Amino acid sequence: MPDLKEKNFKRDNESYTERQTWIKAGQTFVELYTVYGGGHVIPQQNFRFPRLMGKTFKSFDTPKQAVSFFGL
Repeated sequence: MPDLKEKNFKRDNESYTERQTWIKAGQTFVELYTVYGGGHVIPQQNFRFPRLMGKTFKSFDTPKQAVSFFGL
């Protein structure tokens, strides 16, 4: 099983993210982001979802993180 490298938090008023990174053979193997206090939407900065879906967490950009992780 990969080792847990770090846990860190990014806050946006009442919402925040927690990042956990697991390392295997010196490389990032898995990154898990958990959003606390967000709505049922994809956290990002460029689009505001209908309020019915809940709060849009703008301090974290999910599409950007996915592109970065997969090296696209």
